[in-house]
Amino acid sequence: MTLRNKVLAIASTAILLTTPVLSDSKEKAWNWASDTQTSTYIYQTQSLGVENIVPRVINSVVTITTMKSVVPEEVKPLVAPDSPKEENGTLDDFLEDSKFTPAETMEPQDPRKEKFEAAGFGTGFFIGKNLIVTNHHVIEDGVQDEYLVSIHSKKWYAYKAHLVSADDKTDIAILEIINPDRDIETIVPLQLSRTLPRVGEPLFAIGHPHGLLWTVTQGSTSFVNRKLNNIWQDLVQTDTPVNPGNSGGPLFNLRGEVVGVNVMILGASGDNQPNETGLNFAVTSEVTTHVVNELLQYDRVRRPKMGVSIDDFEELNATGVYVKEVEEGSPAEKAGIMVHDTISGADKTMFRNSMDFFRWFAKLMPNDRVELRIVRDDESIILPITLDERLPETGQ
Repeated sequence: MTLRNKVLAIASTAILLTTPVLSDSKEKAWNWASDTQTSTYIYQTQSLGVENIVPRVINSVVTITTMKSVVPEEVKPLVAPDSPKEENGTLDDFLEDSKFTPAETMEPQDPRKEKFEAAGFGTGFFIGKNLIVTNHHVIEDGVQDEYLVSIHSKKWYAYKAHLVSADDKTDIAILEIINPDRDIETIVPLQLSRTLPRVGEPLFAIGHPHGLLWTVTQGSTSFVNRKLNNIWQDLVQTDTPVNPGNSGGPLFNLRGEVVGVNVMILGASGDNQPNETGLNFAVTSEVTTHVVNELLQYDRVRRPKMGVSIDDFEELNATGVYVKEVEEGSPAEKAGIMVHDTISGADKTMFRNSMDFFRWFAKLMPNDRVELRIVRDDESIILPITLDERLPETGQ
């Protein structure tokens, strides 16, 4: 074998890299530097090719069945039918035709006993020992401790899972397998990428669209840091085909890293029509990492509060954001921000418009101290402000 062939042979073989696994405890955040629990993960700096990555990661992608509660109607006493007329045949014929079931042949029912049935399906993937990431909208209509996770490890296994925590704003949820056994110990958690994909970079998804298990689709990055409908987080836009059932599944780059969690599509004719436009979106791996950290440690995602309502200027050449309202007692009021002020920037960031402001603001945390550049009556001033924590029902 020539030296060149040896190099190619080495390059085509996955390099084994040790990566941390999430702690079983919700009280411990996701620490990438932790080495308390490790697992072998397939990853290398060069592109492996979809056909080489899929066999190594596909078992880490699971299907999630959401169960809903069904309470049987109260069992009412059965009323015997009227005596049949002679021309209607025998009593047995009457009972058969009327679908009447004699009480003594019925199985006893407890109207108070709760039953469950499948309510929906989605996709998820392992991020740590017994921990699975999926979308909040996949599990939101289910019963908290009645999720079924189907896993393939030599053969199919179905495990009950419970909800650890979820965040509806980023549409991320964490499930934990209940009473796992050794059959799934060999399944490795997937690694979330620490960098965004580049526009045009090839991507692929694994999921269970329309009940078709383990469907692999390929595409490329169409846009990064996309914001839709005032969603807090940035999204990766891709033309990788995804469909109902792909929700919560991983979006991979060609190094075997998860660059996003598939979350939504924009179809040509509405949400119930086939997606023909190639407008598919995923929560970025950066946002997913942060949300998982927050949910495991605090059981919520802590978000900052400034206490201002802002808007863009109508003039096309105007920069910055316009302060419409200042909440009483808020950090903004305490810092001296006033209605009609223009916020032109903060620290080393300049704001062209509200999109710049929200992108900057979404990366902050409660108790962060920032310095806002304010323009007031043609005078530029610097106002330091310490942020509070935003409650779910409040605004900025």
